[in-house]
Amino acid sequence: MGLFKKSPEEKSNIFLYYELLKMKKNYEDAGRPVIKTPLYTCIQNFKDLTEDIKRDPVWWVYLEEETLSKEGRLAWAAVIQANEVLWSLDEIIDAPAFILVSGCKEFDYHPNYLKYQANSFADGKYKDNTNAHPAFKKVCEFVRKETTDVINNKFTLNIENKQWTSFITSLMLQRDRIPGQYITGEIMPVLHLPEKVNSTIMLPQEFWTEKFKEYYINGSSRYQFRR
Repeated sequence: MGLFKKSPEEKSNIFLYYELLKMKKNYEDAGRPVIKTPLYTCIQNFKDLTEDIKRDPVWWVYLEEETLSKEGRLAWAAVIQANEVLWSLDEIIDAPAFILVSGCKEFDYHPNYLKYQANSFADGKYKDNTNAHPAFKKVCEFVRKETTDVINNKFTLNIENKQWTSFITSLMLQRDRIPGQYITGEIMPVLHLPEKVNSTIMLPQEFWTEKFKEYYINGSSRYQFRR
């Protein structure tokens, strides 16, 4: 029996893969409703936007929410860096985050790799990356500058002799879409369509499974995987 015992890492990846499929079904069964954004009612078209908003890509979601909702691919995303207000309940406001989004099925099957890579980018902010790969150094520089104008920057990893694709991008996180209204450092489901739109949008918690909500709030290290 010991030969077939799964490691905590394997259990976590299997659990997350099937939870993603269930959340996709929840959203599909609901008819893929348009995920409205707070400014939707006051911004009807691009000419109504201020010049500052036009220059900041995290706001583009207000123009692309319908396309993302109807056609976006549901994928895992891991937070690289986020506005500090998102980590606590001290100030409940929407704020931007810098994330790494799965761009291939391999990351869907192994989402923890996505989280590890996001953490390496965050850690790289504080390190001397002189001898690091140019693509890695570029992302670490984005993180160091705390920029929000990075949109769908493709990043490829060679894992197990395969090219695993991901995208570094910015998004506006809406607090009411997150269980507990704060981020925990765990991966989250987003809608992503880099070949067609610039934006990424978080799947609201109403389409999350109860098990994944528990996992997200309690953290992977404390979640008890059950049959």
